[in-house]
Amino acid sequence: MVLLRRAPALVVDAPSLDDGQQAALDARGPLLRVLGAPGTGKTTTAVELVVDRVLFGGLSPDECLLLTSTRVAAARLRERVTARLARTSTEPLARTHQAFGFGILRREAALRGPARPRRPSSWSSTRSCSAACRPTSACC
Repeated sequence: MVLLRRAPALVVDAPSLDDGQQAALDARGPLLRVLGAPGTGKTTTAVELVVDRVLFGGLSPDECLLLTSTRVAAARLRERVTARLARTSTEPLARTHQAFGFGILRREAALRGPARPRRPSSWSSTRSCSAACRPTSACC
């Protein structure tokens, strides 16, 4: 017997923000870093920041980037932002810093013309080269 459950509905109403969260939302620089201990509302602030910039700041969702520590956290952030915006984007709104870096490398490789890297495991030549390098010898 298979039991299917619906995923819990994501909250699409705007949450109430405290003074620190509102100050972050009111900041208008091109870059904003939100720091805080676990459970202090960093994720809520980040989601509301993207929603505010897209709805009232003239940005498209593709111009926003949220960096997080894990793929699971990135997926949850994307779900929350798309639920609040009631639309999707063509580029991922939230990524890990590793995925963001790999995306930059992949885009540069595509612009230069050689075969694009598909995933880090395809970099076996880089691993074998770095393993063969000695601290005193010239590396590949």
